[in-house]
Amino acid sequence: MSPFIRYGDVVEVVPAKGKVNFGDVVFYCSSYGNPVVHRVIQRNKESIVTKGDSVPDSDQPVLFRKVLGRVVSIEKNGWRIRLDRPAGKLLNILLALISPFSFLIYPSLKFIKPLSFLVLPALHRLSQF
Repeated sequence: MSPFIRYGDVVEVVPAKGKVNFGDVVFYCSSYGNPVVHRVIQRNKESIVTKGDSVPDSDQPVLFRKVLGRVVSIEKNGWRIRLDRPAGKLLNILLALISPFSFLIYPSLKFIKPLSFLVLPALHRLSQF
């Protein structure tokens, strides 16, 4: 899920209870039993399709009953980004919409990384609404 969630970030997960929407970041176990935290890029009647933010391909469909939880907040570098508030939900939807183009967008973000000290406080403040 890099660059949105990086190694060392702490995610808060709550049970999904069937409430999974387009753009949500969800937690489930893959068919191999590996834990996965990916964004929902498609929602069907009985399943969802997920994708890591910086990978070009989507995952295999996941049945709703296999989803263990939704990520509701991310703590990074002392800042907390809430994904369960209106601004966080909007951010999730926007990131899901650009997901098909992530292979073009995210490599260029490596040059912006030094500016993250400006972006994190802004995301933190916005996600509180």
